[in-house]
Amino acid sequence: MIWNKVPDMSKKILFGFFCLASLQIFSADTPNSTDPEIHIYWPVDIEKPFIISSTFGESRMDHFHNGLDIAGKGIPVYPVQTGRVLWKTEAKFRPGDIPFGGGKTIVLQHAGYWSGYMHLQQINPDLDKISELTLQTPLGKSGDTGHSGGAHLHFFIYDPINKKMINPLPYLETGIYKNIAPPSALGYGILLPDGFVNIDLNKTFKMTKDYPLYARIIDSGTGIEKWGIYTFETYSEDEMKNPIQKIMFDYLSFSDNRWRTSNGKIFENVYFENWLNLGNEFKKNKKVIWKAAGYLGPETKEVIELQIKD
Repeated sequence: MIWNKVPDMSKKILFGFFCLASLQIFSADTPNSTDPEIHIYWPVDIEKPFIISSTFGESRMDHFHNGLDIAGKGIPVYPVQTGRVLWKTEAKFRPGDIPFGGGKTIVLQHAGYWSGYMHLQQINPDLDKISELTLQTPLGKSGDTGHSGGAHLHFFIYDPINKKMINPLPYLETGIYKNIAPPSALGYGILLPDGFVNIDLNKTFKMTKDYPLYARIIDSGTGIEKWGIYTFETYSEDEMKNPIQKIMFDYLSFSDNRWRTSNGKIFENVYFENWLNLGNEFKKNKKVIWKAAGYLGPETKEVIELQIKD
């Protein structure tokens, strides 16, 4: 479908995916609806090796990553479910270009939800001739067009009625890509009024009030990846009854001109750049308990004793 035939509301929503500077276009009220039934397949040939380079909900320094990335150039890309072309562009946007930097992009409409395929090297020129795409219809090949740090396919699932970007992993066939290594923390830090400071847990430091504590937590996947995590919780007491921070990256919803986690947290409540916010209620007990897991991966639980000088 060419751009000038897309309904105005769909144009607004599509621009809202990719241009965070234009998120106000979602401000019109949309009726609530039940969540769509989603059953999707992998957008690449699972009989051939592939690498997941990024997962849903990861930090992009100033916004949440809203899809799943599969690394590589020239990988054949297919629909995740039967559907029709809602919108596509052959434009080659450079990083920072308006409208969004998705490069060669295809958006498909399915029953109750959309799927998107970004940064393509090339798009199948015959798509406009096909009224309904099947799982075997070639969409194109992965690339690094648009705002991309390297060749990959970024694909997303979107619920247009409820304005939700949905984590694809829970809806994909499990067991195809293993997650066997637990999350780990690469470092800790504190966000002070005048800047971010890394801390050494083995050394005493002074903290005059409960400033937010952060950790760089990654899910190691098969042992070589540095993915974002799927869930994490933090506590200050051994009973672990009342979490200070609790996040699940199952979907992102759009309200009040902001993208939010499923429990309503905006980006700044969750991350400072790519550091996860553990909360700011640890000064009294000098203890941090956090647990985290990737999707279908093992969980990590750590108890951290803070060497705070009173």
